[in-house]
Amino acid sequence: MRKATVTVSVSPKTLFVLCALAALLVCPSSPFARQSAMSVFVDGVEAMEAGDNQRALELFRRAQEMQPDNPEFTYYEAIALTKVPGGRDKALEIFRSLLEQYPEEYRKAYFDISAVYVKENQREKALEVLEEAIANNPGDARARIEAGSVAKDLGRYALAIEYFEKASELNPDLAPTAQHMIAIVHMEREEFDLSAGLFQQVIRTFPAHPAARASEAALAALERLRRVRKPWYVQAQFGWGYDDNLTNQPLDPEPGVAYGDREDYFQNFYLGGGCRFLNEKTRRLGVGYALHHRGYQDSPENNILAHNPYVFGELDRRPLHLRARYDFTYYYTGGADRDVQDWGWYLTFAPDDDKLKTNQVTAALVVEEPHGMSTEFGAEFMNREYMDITPDANTWALGATQTFNLGGTGRSLRFGYKYFVEDSERKGFDFTFHEFTAGFFSPLFYGILADVSYAYVRTFYDENPTYWPGEREDTSHRATAQLTRSITDRVQGSVTYVFHYNDSNVAFSGVDRYEFRRNMVMGAISASF
Repeated sequence: MRKATVTVSVSPKTLFVLCALAALLVCPSSPFARQSAMSVFVDGVEAMEAGDNQRALELFRRAQEMQPDNPEFTYYEAIALTKVPGGRDKALEIFRSLLEQYPEEYRKAYFDISAVYVKENQREKALEVLEEAIANNPGDARARIEAGSVAKDLGRYALAIEYFEKASELNPDLAPTAQHMIAIVHMEREEFDLSAGLFQQVIRTFPAHPAARASEAALAALERLRRVRKPWYVQAQFGWGYDDNLTNQPLDPEPGVAYGDREDYFQNFYLGGGCRFLNEKTRRLGVGYALHHRGYQDSPENNILAHNPYVFGELDRRPLHLRARYDFTYYYTGGADRDVQDWGWYLTFAPDDDKLKTNQVTAALVVEEPHGMSTEFGAEFMNREYMDITPDANTWALGATQTFNLGGTGRSLRFGYKYFVEDSERKGFDFTFHEFTAGFFSPLFYGILADVSYAYVRTFYDENPTYWPGEREDTSHRATAQLTRSITDRVQGSVTYVFHYNDSNVAFSGVDRYEFRRNMVMGAISASF
């Protein structure tokens, strides 16, 4: 069977129109191509707003390939690069290139470059960039607002005020923001009355402006700062908890044999206060006293009462923060059953024995680093002098903790290491341990803050049990979860859970006498005045 053949005749004029239409569709500069590139660009903006920065970067680059003569696509590529790992250098390169090619159209790149340096805690470089922007356009009020904010963070308060005042003069629309920022500067300089007056002036003069609402919030913060700067302070806490594995000797346990498989309810009470006779923003020096008591319902012999006078000093010189403290603590232990325990009150404040006095010195150095990181180095020494036949001991510890702040989310990760040595008068009580820790902090909802942590500890003893020929080593796992929430600006509540598991390589008749598990939960109310 013969196949049918269909012949289509196309005139030269029709063929020309079809070819021209095809050329328009594929030409990068055609309206169709521009529409397609813009669609891809809009998808990239939506991806960035959703937090998918890597996807946004890919879309911006695709839009740029489709329409390479559109610098806005290039600019947004740089914005996305600042938000992805490893993109910082390329982003700065693009911003600088845009400033060279389009110095007026892309002045905003100055602010993006400055933001990169601020994020990395390199504020001196950020200020240099903004001063360059001001030099290139002396009438740019926004650049002065930004420069004033960075100068404030650097502690260059006179320069910050100069920038804010000039910005207000150049652009009256920025006057509310400039006056609010000047009030912030005075607050940071602890000129509280002047700062409060300026905040109130912004609220009265510009009631509908966002700066007025910011000033209202700042006034509340100012009152809290006033309280912090008072020379005296008082802190208190009451807690109620349950422990399913009490210590046999809470102040001087034999290493590794600290738990007796007993359970009990307990209460904690803490009351402390002191005076900061030097109490500036960057320097603090003071003395204090604290009373701490833990009381048990059915095991009052485990009660502890401690008196603790102390001296402390603090020095803040960003990016360094130094803390040092000396504590003398005198402990009493024991107690007797009393009728009040049947009514739910375990804090008897009538211990039986003088037990222990300690002298402790601690020091910590916190270093702020770029990219939201900080490192804390810590050292401590303690001398323990017992009031009975328990051998006295000295302890030393060194440690470091690295904290990673996760952007502007309020969340943070931390990892730490600690090396600890106990040198006792009795050889069998000597030991060392290595502690590795990890933790995560995050806001949750309704003002609740969550902190979870894990610790892994390896302990090595200088003297082995008489029935064990090898070297004794213990392994310990400890997990902690805590939820806290502010009830008022002075009072907060918390709930804490701790799980602790320990075992060793020592086995006698198939039993590890150093193995134990412990669960403890406690709720507490804290207040500060």
